[in-house]
Amino acid sequence: MDDQYRCSKNLGRCTIIQEQLIGINKKIAMVEVFKTNVRDHRYARMLIDQIHKLFSDYKANFDLGDCDKILRVECSTELIRSSSLINLLKDFGFYAEPLPDDQPVAAMICL
Repeated sequence: MDDQYRCSKNLGRCTIIQEQLIGINKKIAMVEVFKTNVRDHRYARMLIDQIHKLFSDYKANFDLGDCDKILRVECSTELIRSSSLINLLKDFGFYAEPLPDDQPVAAMICL
């Protein structure tokens, strides 16, 4: 991978930038990962539906198999509004906190 992309394999936040690499446009999406207390797939599906309804450019999914019950949110058009997502989960009786980044730029998603 080219040095101009300083990314690691773990998931975390990444600012939105666009670069030209060997004649191919690549977008880097912002990714936010949250630790939650959502344990039921029905609630996870309902929360994902709410996120997609309120934030149409977000792509969200849960990993309920992970010990931290991960909510992963990706967006390639704007910064992710973490506090709004935390409040949304709180409104439905759930807890969420952003997981810290291990590195300043932690994930690259080529679109």
